[in-house]
Amino acid sequence: MAIWTIARTTVGEAMRKKVLNICLIVAIAMIVISLSFTQFSFKQDMTIVKSLGLFVILLAGFVISLLMCVSLIPNEVERRTIYTILAKPVNRYEFVVGKFLGGLLTLAINIGIMGAVFVLMVTLKAAFGTDVQSTAGGVGVAVEAAARKVQAFDPQLVLGVVMIYFQFVVLSAVVMLFSVFLTPTVNFFASAGVYIVGSAAGIWKSMYVSGSEANPVVKGFYMLVSNVLPNFDRFNIQNKLIHPVQEFRGGPMEYVGLTVLYAVLYSLVVMIAAVIVFERKEV
Repeated sequence: MAIWTIARTTVGEAMRKKVLNICLIVAIAMIVISLSFTQFSFKQDMTIVKSLGLFVILLAGFVISLLMCVSLIPNEVERRTIYTILAKPVNRYEFVVGKFLGGLLTLAINIGIMGAVFVLMVTLKAAFGTDVQSTAGGVGVAVEAAARKVQAFDPQLVLGVVMIYFQFVVLSAVVMLFSVFLTPTVNFFASAGVYIVGSAAGIWKSMYVSGSEANPVVKGFYMLVSNVLPNFDRFNIQNKLIHPVQEFRGGPMEYVGLTVLYAVLYSLVVMIAAVIVFERKEV
Protein backbone atom coordinates (compact mmCIF):
# COMPACT_ATOMS: atom_id res chain seq x y z
CA MET A 1 0.00 0.00 0.00
CA ALA A 2 2.80 2.41 0.88
CA ILE A 3 4.60 1.61 -2.38
CA TRP A 4 1.50 2.39 -4.44
CA THR A 5 0.86 5.63 -2.53
CA ILE A 6 4.42 6.82 -3.13
CA ALA A 7 4.22 5.77 -6.81
CA ARG A 8 0.94 7.62 -7.32
CA THR A 9 2.30 10.76 -5.67
CA THR A 10 5.43 10.55 -7.81
CA VAL A 11 3.37 10.35 -10.99
CA GLY A 12 1.36 13.42 -9.99
CA GLU A 13 4.49 15.44 -9.24
CA ALA A 14 6.28 14.32 -12.42
CA MET A 15 3.35 15.06 -14.71
CA ARG A 16 3.28 18.63 -13.40
CA LYS A 17 6.90 19.29 -14.33
CA LYS A 18 7.00 21.81 -17.17
CA VAL A 19 10.20 20.50 -18.72
CA LEU A 20 8.71 17.03 -19.16
CA ASN A 21 5.51 18.47 -20.60
CA ILE A 22 7.53 20.56 -23.05
CA CYS A 23 9.45 17.44 -24.19
CA LEU A 24 6.16 15.62 -24.72
CA ILE A 25 4.55 18.49 -26.66
CA VAL A 26 7.59 19.01 -28.88
CA ALA A 27 7.81 15.28 -29.62
CA ILE A 28 4.13 15.07 -30.55
CA ALA A 29 4.45 18.16 -32.75
CA MET A 30 7.39 16.63 -34.64
CA ILE A 31 5.49 13.38 -35.16
CA VAL A 32 2.46 15.25 -36.50
CA ILE A 33 4.61 17.43 -38.76
CA SER A 34 6.02 14.28 -40.36
CA LEU A 35 2.69 13.93 -42.20
CA SER A 36 3.77 16.80 -44.44
CA PHE A 37 6.46 14.67 -46.15
CA THR A 38 5.12 14.21 -49.69
CA GLN A 39 8.17 14.99 -51.83
CA PHE A 40 9.02 11.38 -52.62
CA SER A 41 7.22 8.19 -53.56
CA PHE A 42 4.65 6.74 -51.18
CA LYS A 43 7.04 4.05 -49.96
CA GLN A 44 9.84 6.53 -49.31
CA ASP A 45 7.50 8.90 -47.49
CA MET A 46 6.30 6.08 -45.25
CA THR A 47 9.88 5.09 -44.46
CA ILE A 48 10.70 8.67 -43.47
CA VAL A 49 7.58 8.99 -41.32
CA LYS A 50 8.28 5.71 -39.49
CA SER A 51 11.98 6.43 -39.01
CA LEU A 52 11.41 9.97 -37.77
CA GLY A 53 8.55 8.96 -35.47
CA LEU A 54 10.47 6.17 -33.75
CA PHE A 55 13.56 8.37 -33.46
CA VAL A 56 11.55 11.20 -31.87
CA ILE A 57 9.98 8.82 -29.35
CA LEU A 58 13.42 7.36 -28.59
CA LEU A 59 15.00 10.78 -28.07
CA ALA A 60 12.10 12.13 -26.00
CA GLY A 61 12.00 8.98 -23.88
CA PHE A 62 15.74 9.27 -23.22
CA VAL A 63 15.44 12.90 -22.10
CA ILE A 64 12.32 12.29 -20.00
CA SER A 65 13.74 9.24 -18.21
CA LEU A 66 16.96 11.06 -17.37
CA LEU A 67 15.48 14.39 -16.30
CA MET A 68 12.79 12.69 -14.24
CA CYS A 69 14.70 9.91 -12.48
CA VAL A 70 17.86 11.84 -11.56
CA SER A 71 15.84 13.98 -9.15
CA LEU A 72 13.32 11.53 -7.69
CA ILE A 73 15.32 10.73 -4.55
CA PRO A 74 17.69 13.75 -4.30
CA ASN A 75 14.75 16.18 -4.38
CA GLU A 76 13.17 14.46 -1.40
CA VAL A 77 16.45 14.67 0.50
CA GLU A 78 17.02 18.31 -0.47
CA ARG A 79 13.51 19.34 0.56
CA ARG A 80 13.87 17.19 3.68
CA THR A 81 10.49 15.59 2.98
CA ILE A 82 12.18 12.20 3.10
CA TYR A 83 12.37 12.47 6.88
CA THR A 84 8.62 12.98 7.09
CA ILE A 85 8.01 10.00 4.81
CA LEU A 86 10.39 7.64 6.59
CA ALA A 87 9.04 8.76 10.00
CA LYS A 88 5.77 7.11 9.00
CA PRO A 89 5.42 3.31 8.80
CA VAL A 90 7.30 3.30 5.49
CA ASN A 91 10.37 1.17 4.97
CA ARG A 92 13.29 2.43 2.93
CA TYR A 93 12.84 -0.24 0.30
CA GLU A 94 9.20 0.81 -0.08
CA PHE A 95 10.30 4.38 -0.64
CA VAL A 96 12.83 3.44 -3.35
CA VAL A 97 10.53 0.95 -5.09
CA GLY A 98 7.61 3.38 -4.93
CA LYS A 99 9.68 6.14 -6.51
CA PHE A 100 10.88 3.77 -9.22
CA LEU A 101 7.38 2.52 -10.04
CA GLY A 102 6.14 6.10 -10.12
CA GLY A 103 8.86 6.94 -12.60
CA LEU A 104 7.98 3.93 -14.76
CA LEU A 105 4.28 4.87 -14.76
CA THR A 106 5.14 8.43 -15.78
CA LEU A 107 7.39 7.13 -18.52
CA ALA A 108 4.66 4.74 -19.68
CA ILE A 109 2.14 7.58 -19.88
CA ASN A 110 4.46 9.80 -21.91
CA ILE A 111 5.72 7.09 -24.28
CA GLY A 112 2.19 5.70 -24.53
CA ILE A 113 0.84 9.09 -25.66
CA MET A 114 3.67 9.56 -28.16
CA GLY A 115 3.30 5.99 -29.39
CA ALA A 116 -0.46 6.35 -29.89
CA VAL A 117 0.00 9.58 -31.86
CA PHE A 118 2.78 7.99 -33.89
CA VAL A 119 0.78 4.88 -34.84
CA LEU A 120 -2.23 7.06 -35.67
CA MET A 121 -0.17 9.35 -37.90
CA VAL A 122 1.41 6.42 -39.74
CA THR A 123 -2.01 4.83 -40.22
CA LEU A 124 -3.46 8.08 -41.57
CA LYS A 125 -0.47 8.56 -43.85
CA ALA A 126 -0.84 5.04 -45.21
CA ALA A 127 -4.60 5.35 -45.66
CA PHE A 128 -4.79 8.80 -47.20
CA GLY A 129 -1.27 9.51 -48.48
CA THR A 130 -0.77 10.15 -52.18
CA ASP A 131 1.57 8.00 -54.19
CA VAL A 132 3.06 9.90 -57.12
CA GLN A 133 3.65 6.66 -58.97
CA SER A 134 0.01 5.57 -58.55
CA THR A 135 -1.22 8.77 -60.21
CA ALA A 136 1.06 8.32 -63.21
CA GLY A 137 1.46 4.56 -63.46
CA GLY A 138 -1.90 3.46 -64.76
CA VAL A 139 -4.70 1.36 -63.33
CA GLY A 140 -2.51 -1.57 -62.26
CA VAL A 141 -0.23 0.55 -60.11
CA ALA A 142 -3.21 2.42 -58.66
CA VAL A 143 -4.89 -0.85 -57.66
CA GLU A 144 -1.66 -2.02 -56.01
CA ALA A 145 -1.40 1.25 -54.09
CA ALA A 146 -5.03 0.95 -52.96
CA ALA A 147 -4.41 -2.60 -51.74
CA ARG A 148 -1.47 -1.36 -49.70
CA LYS A 149 -3.60 1.28 -48.05
CA VAL A 150 -6.26 -1.24 -47.02
CA GLN A 151 -3.65 -2.64 -44.64
CA ALA A 152 -2.77 0.79 -43.29
CA PHE A 153 -2.33 -0.23 -39.67
CA ASP A 154 1.04 -1.83 -39.00
CA PRO A 155 0.96 -3.70 -35.66
CA GLN A 156 4.73 -4.16 -35.67
CA LEU A 157 5.14 -0.44 -35.00
CA VAL A 158 3.61 -1.10 -31.59
CA LEU A 159 6.48 -3.51 -30.93
CA GLY A 160 8.91 -0.71 -31.72
CA VAL A 161 7.25 1.57 -29.15
CA VAL A 162 7.22 -1.23 -26.57
CA MET A 163 10.93 -1.85 -27.07
CA ILE A 164 11.67 1.84 -26.67
CA TYR A 165 9.76 1.86 -23.39
CA PHE A 166 11.52 -1.16 -21.93
CA GLN A 167 14.99 0.06 -22.75
CA PHE A 168 14.20 3.16 -20.71
CA VAL A 169 12.86 0.95 -17.94
CA VAL A 170 16.42 -0.39 -17.73
CA LEU A 171 17.92 3.09 -17.98
CA SER A 172 15.57 4.36 -15.25
CA ALA A 173 16.74 1.55 -12.96
CA VAL A 174 20.37 2.54 -13.58
CA VAL A 175 19.55 6.20 -12.91
CA MET A 176 17.77 5.27 -9.67
CA LEU A 177 20.80 3.29 -8.52
CA PHE A 178 23.14 6.20 -9.23
CA SER A 179 20.77 8.68 -7.57
CA VAL A 180 21.28 6.94 -4.24
CA PHE A 181 24.91 8.05 -4.02
CA LEU A 182 25.51 10.62 -6.81
CA THR A 183 24.38 14.22 -7.22
CA PRO A 184 21.78 14.84 -9.97
CA THR A 185 24.31 16.53 -12.27
CA VAL A 186 26.89 13.75 -12.00
CA ASN A 187 24.12 11.17 -12.26
CA PHE A 188 22.83 12.74 -15.48
CA PHE A 189 26.17 12.45 -17.26
CA ALA A 190 27.04 9.05 -15.75
CA SER A 191 23.71 7.56 -16.80
CA ALA A 192 23.96 9.13 -20.26
CA GLY A 193 27.42 7.59 -20.58
CA VAL A 194 26.08 4.17 -19.59
CA TYR A 195 23.36 4.49 -22.22
CA ILE A 196 25.82 5.51 -24.95
CA VAL A 197 28.27 2.71 -24.12
CA GLY A 198 25.45 0.17 -23.71
CA SER A 199 24.03 1.14 -27.11
CA ALA A 200 27.30 -0.06 -28.66
CA ALA A 201 27.24 -3.41 -26.81
CA GLY A 202 27.39 -5.31 -30.09
CA ILE A 203 30.66 -3.58 -30.97
CA TRP A 204 32.27 -4.39 -27.60
CA LYS A 205 31.19 -8.02 -27.86
CA SER A 206 32.62 -8.41 -31.36
CA MET A 207 35.90 -6.84 -30.24
CA TYR A 208 36.54 -9.38 -27.50
CA VAL A 209 35.16 -12.34 -29.48
CA SER A 210 37.10 -11.67 -32.69
CA GLY A 211 40.19 -10.08 -31.15
CA SER A 212 42.06 -13.30 -30.40
CA GLU A 213 45.43 -11.57 -30.65
CA ALA A 214 44.46 -8.66 -28.42
CA ASN A 215 45.88 -8.03 -24.97
CA PRO A 216 44.04 -10.21 -22.40
CA VAL A 217 43.44 -7.14 -20.26
CA VAL A 218 41.83 -5.32 -23.17
CA LYS A 219 39.74 -8.36 -24.07
CA GLY A 220 38.69 -8.67 -20.45
CA PHE A 221 37.64 -5.03 -20.41
CA TYR A 222 35.53 -5.48 -23.55
CA MET A 223 33.95 -8.61 -22.08
CA LEU A 224 33.17 -6.79 -18.82
CA VAL A 225 31.62 -3.84 -20.63
CA SER A 226 29.50 -5.98 -22.95
CA ASN A 227 28.23 -8.32 -20.23
CA VAL A 228 27.86 -6.08 -17.16
CA LEU A 229 26.51 -2.88 -18.66
CA PRO A 230 22.96 -3.03 -20.03
CA ASN A 231 22.77 -4.07 -23.67
CA PHE A 232 20.68 -1.23 -25.09
CA ASP A 233 21.64 -2.26 -28.61
CA ARG A 234 19.32 -5.26 -28.25
CA PHE A 235 16.31 -2.93 -28.02
CA ASN A 236 17.04 -1.07 -31.25
CA ILE A 237 14.82 -2.90 -33.74
CA GLN A 238 13.72 0.14 -35.76
CA ASN A 239 15.59 -0.88 -38.91
CA LYS A 240 14.14 -4.39 -38.81
CA LEU A 241 10.62 -3.00 -38.43
CA ILE A 242 10.97 -0.44 -41.20
CA HIS A 243 12.91 -2.73 -43.55
CA PRO A 244 11.31 -6.21 -43.30
CA VAL A 245 14.16 -7.79 -45.28
CA GLN A 246 16.12 -7.74 -42.00
CA GLU A 247 14.64 -10.74 -40.21
CA PHE A 248 14.40 -11.33 -36.47
CA ARG A 249 16.08 -14.39 -35.06
CA GLY A 250 13.21 -16.65 -33.95
CA GLY A 251 10.53 -14.24 -35.14
CA PRO A 252 9.61 -10.74 -33.90
CA MET A 253 7.34 -11.84 -31.03
CA GLU A 254 9.90 -14.26 -29.60
CA TYR A 255 12.67 -11.69 -29.92
CA VAL A 256 10.62 -8.97 -28.25
CA GLY A 257 9.48 -11.36 -25.50
CA LEU A 258 13.04 -12.40 -24.64
CA THR A 259 14.22 -8.80 -24.72
CA VAL A 260 11.42 -7.66 -22.41
CA LEU A 261 12.34 -10.51 -20.04
CA TYR A 262 15.96 -9.34 -20.15
CA ALA A 263 14.84 -5.78 -19.31
CA VAL A 264 12.73 -6.94 -16.36
CA LEU A 265 15.45 -9.17 -14.90
CA TYR A 266 18.21 -6.60 -15.37
CA SER A 267 16.08 -3.84 -13.82
CA LEU A 268 15.21 -6.12 -10.91
CA VAL A 269 18.88 -6.81 -10.16
CA VAL A 270 19.78 -3.12 -10.39
CA MET A 271 16.89 -2.10 -8.12
CA ILE A 272 17.90 -4.71 -5.54
CA ALA A 273 21.34 -3.11 -5.54
CA ALA A 274 19.75 0.36 -5.18
CA VAL A 275 17.67 -0.80 -2.20
CA ILE A 276 20.71 -2.35 -0.49
CA VAL A 277 22.76 0.83 -0.95
CA PHE A 278 19.91 3.06 0.22
CA GLU A 279 19.30 0.89 3.29
CA ARG A 280 22.91 1.48 4.39
CA LYS A 281 23.00 5.16 3.43
CA GLU A 282 22.73 7.90 6.03
CA VAL A 283 20.09 10.47 5.07
